[in-house]
Parts: sequence; C-alpha cells; structure tokens
Amino acid sequence: MKSIIIIPLAVLAGISVLLFETGAILAVYNDSKGRGAKNNILWTVLTLLSPFIVGLIYYFSKDSLASGAPRMCTTCGTIYENERFICPNCGATQSVFCEVTDKPMYLKKAKKWAKVSVISLVIYVVLLVSVCLLSAFLPDSQYDEGE
Repeated sequence: MKSIIIIPLAVLAGISVLLFETGAILAVYNDSKGRGAKNNILWTVLTLLSPFIVGLIYYFSKDSLASGAPRMCTTCGTIYENERFICPNCGATQSVFCEVTDKPMYLKKAKKWAKVSVISLVIYVVLLVSVCLLSAFLPDSQYDEGE
C-alpha cells in the first residue's frame, strides 16, 4: 500500500526537480542575453552545475551585468565589445549607443522560465513533504498481511 502511493509521488518530485533546473538555466540564459552580459554562457554553465545557489547569486547581481554590454553602431550596425565613440567599421562618430536588439524578447522569456522554475520548486517541496509524511504514517503492506 505504501509503495503504491509513495513511488509515483517520488517520481513526480524528481520530475519537478528537473523542471526547476531547466527553468533556472533557461531563465538565467535569457536574462543575461537580454541584458547584454558578456559572460552569459558562463552564468548558464554555473547555473547548470548548481541552479539554486547560482540562480540566487545571479538574481542579486544581474543589474550590474549590463555594464559590459555589447553596443551597436547606429550607422552600419557593427557590434562593439567596448564603448568606442568612433565605429571601427564605417568611421561614424557615435554620440549615443544603441543596445543589441531582441532585448525585450529575451527578458520576457526569462520571466516565463523563472516562474516555471519557482512553481516547480514549490511543487517539489510539497511532494517531498507529502512523501515524508506518508512514509511515516502509512502502514507497510507486508505487516498488514501477517495480522
């Protein structure tokens, strides 16, 4: 009786952990890409290794990542890795830098995956508590047969 209930709950808990990790990885990748962070792949790999800890560190430091963001020449579209005022490609003087396109799309995806990640983490905690409580209070079927 106990294993019939606990095993599916444990499998669902495992699936929710994988969904949490996937959501955290995709949220960090899309957010760092949308902010134009130079090291977005590094953040993604670190999140792959430890999604909860690195995700929290990223969340509190994400506003400072855009300082090294690549810029785009408003005349020819060349992407800069630094903040020059003269385009190395066309020689145009840049008074204002235009950020790389698709920023809103990446940030929208990041929010979606962050929500998926948080919801799956909550589901995991609920399932974990349920498995622990059920395993403590449900009788084992092998003991029921002997009585």
